[in-house]
Amino acid sequence: MTAQSARRNYAGATLDYLGARYVGVGPEACSYTTEAVQIPMRDGVRLAADFYSPELPNKQSPAGLIMIQCCYGRGAGISFINARVFAARGYQALFVSTRGTHGSEGIFDPGSNEEYDSQDIVSWMRQQPWYPGSFATLGASYLGYSQWALLHDPPEDCIAAVIPVAPHDQAWHTWGTGSFRLDRAAWSDLMSKRDKEQGSFLSNLANIPESLKRYFGDRAPWLFEYLKHPNVDDEYWATRRHHIALERANIPILLVSGWYDTFTTQTLHQYTQLRERGVNVNLIVGPWTHVQGSGLYSMPEIMDFLAEHVAKTGKYNRSQARIYITGPGSGVPYQAGPHQRSLMLYIYKKAARPLSFIFDPLNPTPSIGGNQMSAGGRLNDSAYADRSDVLTFTSEALTEDLEILGSPSSI
Repeated sequence: MTAQSARRNYAGATLDYLGARYVGVGPEACSYTTEAVQIPMRDGVRLAADFYSPELPNKQSPAGLIMIQCCYGRGAGISFINARVFAARGYQALFVSTRGTHGSEGIFDPGSNEEYDSQDIVSWMRQQPWYPGSFATLGASYLGYSQWALLHDPPEDCIAAVIPVAPHDQAWHTWGTGSFRLDRAAWSDLMSKRDKEQGSFLSNLANIPESLKRYFGDRAPWLFEYLKHPNVDDEYWATRRHHIALERANIPILLVSGWYDTFTTQTLHQYTQLRERGVNVNLIVGPWTHVQGSGLYSMPEIMDFLAEHVAKTGKYNRSQARIYITGPGSGVPYQAGPHQRSLMLYIYKKAARPLSFIFDPLNPTPSIGGNQMSAGGRLNDSAYADRSDVLTFTSEALTEDLEILGSPSSI
């Protein structure tokens, strides 16, 4: 333990114990120390980080090193799921705050600096006396995006990655459907909150650009850049799109998603692309929202994955794709096989008379449940049928269960 490091206290040990019970992992292997460090970037900016070092008995070597980049702080709650739970099981963990957030210098410009900052973090790690010669990356959502940014140019000493509920392409998420995704504004509200609350930003929306400007003021300047660049092929998005990482990554990767996550489409695309290249990739998809899919319900699998590919002490005894079927009996995993099947399901959209609907921009169609950053999930949306801006087509009742997996397409 160095002069700057601190041993875990009683409160921290209690938090770790209760947290481990909640996420369903086994007993601790050791306690750990934490040391605050500053990591220099190529442009002189310094990133704040905490280095977790396990206190192992009998001079045992750590199980491996995990690197995490995070824009949400390094407090007790988020550090548990990303660093503490692993440090207490023998892993070193470097938990870094993203540029411009939580003690790190510079300006926070989401997605634009991670590619180069992550490479600089790796260069710094290699110079430290505690560096074991290789490392894995881990983290959900924006933390996972940071991993894809690193894998844009994969370091040779990066040996595994755990990437739950994360995009690799910010443009796709923001404008991929052709319309601006409002959860980008909700997330920007979270990231730029002033001390003085101003109410829900959604309650202020009518004309989106003007309403957002009125609500945010000079906060979240990146949000208005998003609005200025609706073309996903615009040069603005170049540093925020990492499809090339899917072509270059060649390490074991564990992907985790939920059917109600906002990034489900991208996670399934990542799995398909990596699998087609022959990459050692595993996938878990549960009946989860974004937060639930971030590791809260898949930590035992994450631990087993790290034990095989980082610590070299265990085996990830799971099928390549472990998909949970929703509906009655939800939670029963479907072991996806190597073969794909296509189903043609014809849905005839016709009526005895011409159909129309009325859309009122001052009373936009709400989004109830589904794939959202927050407040998503499986909810009763039958109230849609009573709205003037929704057309409803009702079939005869199905006589037996119909199970459909895959991406729908129209012809």
